[in-house]
Amino acid sequence: MKKFLVALGVFACLLVSAEGDHNAKETITGSGFDLVHVNSILVGTYNIIPIWAEKICGSHIRGKVKVGEETLDFSVEMIDKKITGMFKDLKVQFAKMDIANKKIILKAGEELVEINFTTQGYDAEEGHNFGITFNFNSKGEEHSIFLDGESCYGSMIFYSIFFYGITSL
Repeated sequence: MKKFLVALGVFACLLVSAEGDHNAKETITGSGFDLVHVNSILVGTYNIIPIWAEKICGSHIRGKVKVGEETLDFSVEMIDKKITGMFKDLKVQFAKMDIANKKIILKAGEELVEINFTTQGYDAEEGHNFGITFNFNSKGEEHSIFLDGESCYGSMIFYSIFFYGITSL
């Protein structure tokens, strides 16, 4: 826990010194998530479990999460031309997106998982959705997670895999 608190202190310094075009702060809340994403750092908690990750738009989300006494590495990245997440023994892959019906379909192990989303709006000039809510079922529990920020469809896929993977641990 001490290392995590030090990491939070470093993150606070990064928030203060954020510069450039990619410094917009995103907050992620709901269903136990309390995360902040600024620059390439994603930090916070899921059900009070510390999460620390690097999120590079269009490339990857890689980090660590503490589950019980165990610290686990996780990743969401392109593997063999597919966006793939690895969460302990669970492999989660992007299967397809149905924009008209606002659904992202993932393959988790052998199961297809439906992530429904709503947005508060779409900025056609930037190609970004904003005010996004992700709704899905994981381990028999309904989840509703709100992303207060902007996201292209590709980033929404990365986030969907991340949310489902973390809730499946």
